[in-house]
Amino acid sequence: MADSTFEPEVRRSLEWLRKAVGGKAPPIAIECKKIQEPRLSFDKVKEHQIKGLLEFEEYGLARKLVVSQGFGTARRFTTDTPFDFVFTGAGRGYLLVNFRFTKKAPRKDIPKGTNRCFGVRVGEYVKAMKDAVAEGKASLSYDWFEKNGIECERLRVKNDKGIAESGWNLEPLIK
Repeated sequence: MADSTFEPEVRRSLEWLRKAVGGKAPPIAIECKKIQEPRLSFDKVKEHQIKGLLEFEEYGLARKLVVSQGFGTARRFTTDTPFDFVFTGAGRGYLLVNFRFTKKAPRKDIPKGTNRCFGVRVGEYVKAMKDAVAEGKASLSYDWFEKNGIECERLRVKNDKGIAESGWNLEPLIK
């Protein structure tokens, strides 16, 4: 099931990135995970998601853009895209993990209100997962992401209507 908070933030963040760097950014694919525990359990990242990111890194992407019907609309498709297909060369596949502890602190050393986002290349995640499974672990810890992930800073940017929206600085993912 799609996340109604983190995924819209990432979508806005990708628009901000596109406007900031234009065509200078390498292709990236992102799988979003919002976590309210101090670990990412391996069962949260599905095998087809890993496979898709690895394929993107090796082959790129060729897809029909399917835009589903919006709620409360009588039309079958919305007009969200100006074209039907997209092809891009190979790029970087990321697992983007949002540790969001707004309701309670998960550990004494992590304060309530913590809201951090880390990007990890899919190959690095797969290697860390295999190493952890070999040690009998079922997850990667918050500490692992602090040490090995690329942290994306929290941003507030005003939209065209002057309303501040939250998102993430994704530029470190393309450097």
